[in-house]
Amino acid sequence: MFPNVTARVTGAQIRDRFAPHIRAARHFHTEASQLPLAPVIEAMRIAREAGVRVFFDLDVSPRDFFAAGLGTELELDEALSFADVLKPCKAAARELTGVDDPARMAETLLERGPAMVALTMGAEGCLVATREGVTHCPGFHVNVVDTTGAGDCFNAGFIAGLLDGSTMTEALSRAVASGVRPGESTSSSPDASHERHRAPLTLSFRRNRGTSRWFA
Repeated sequence: MFPNVTARVTGAQIRDRFAPHIRAARHFHTEASQLPLAPVIEAMRIAREAGVRVFFDLDVSPRDFFAAGLGTELELDEALSFADVLKPCKAAARELTGVDDPARMAETLLERGPAMVALTMGAEGCLVATREGVTHCPGFHVNVVDTTGAGDCFNAGFIAGLLDGSTMTEALSRAVASGVRPGESTSSSPDASHERHRAPLTLSFRRNRGTSRWFA
């Protein structure tokens, strides 16, 4: 992203230029790190009105986000209320809930509006909380070289699992497998279901290489 461009995007531009694409999507993914919340909220509103699932990646601490002038507490509350799936970074989850336990963080965040909250926990894997309960998926044992992009890959794997109708356990396993960056050496996997998802994901990414579509 280019902050000198994205910081100037307005809600009116989203509705005028992108609304048809959002309405035609099966799933809408957006984030809070460099984009102002006003156009993000407008896009989320359009998606919700069209019955499109909204995935909100809260990738920075709200305190830092507010300090950067990208949104207000009221706007963040509104964004959370529009999210079907919330994926906060740990700093954001801790700040919004005031607790340290991942499961309690996720369950508390459900009260802000999302139907589903996903939290990554590094070597411990990840969990997803819904109003039906909490599902945990263990992580891979890997030789970590560089975690850049791991969160985005996790999101892509999780979204793909949701779109193809996988169970929650399968979608999480796919997400964890996707979060292991290509080139990292996997020494062992605590769950054989991880391996089941790795090859199809690799093929899918290769097939779509070079595309620039933002909407699934």
